[in-house]
Amino acid sequence: MTTTSSASSFSVSYDLVPEFFATGSNSFDITLYSDGAIEILFNSLTSTDMLVGISAGNGTTGTAVDFSTSGLWANTATIYQQFSGDFDLQGQTLRFASASVPEPSILALFGLGFMGLRLLRRKSA
Repeated sequence: MTTTSSASSFSVSYDLVPEFFATGSNSFDITLYSDGAIEILFNSLTSTDMLVGISAGNGTTGTAVDFSTSGLWANTATIYQQFSGDFDLQGQTLRFASASVPEPSILALFGLGFMGLRLLRRKSA
């Protein structure tokens, strides 16, 4: 396992991770971006059974999907695909786009502007 980072991302590379109770192994990279996006690159995978997906957390129930239908998915739900034998994502990259969330500084400016408008309105009344 190796890690790399930059100002906008953090990556973890897993190389030849053995499959539990089997003879296969997996090599893949996971990158977390500062905008909240997540990317999974599948390099060499020889395991026969695996589960691939992303979780929204908080005990949410997952939905089974077919990741081979698209390379871009929303990062707002718990979605997964279970494989038994035929892994069709070999050499592919999955990207989970982040939900648009305003930064706290933008919200603070909006709030101050709103308060200023209220004060102006109050003075003119």
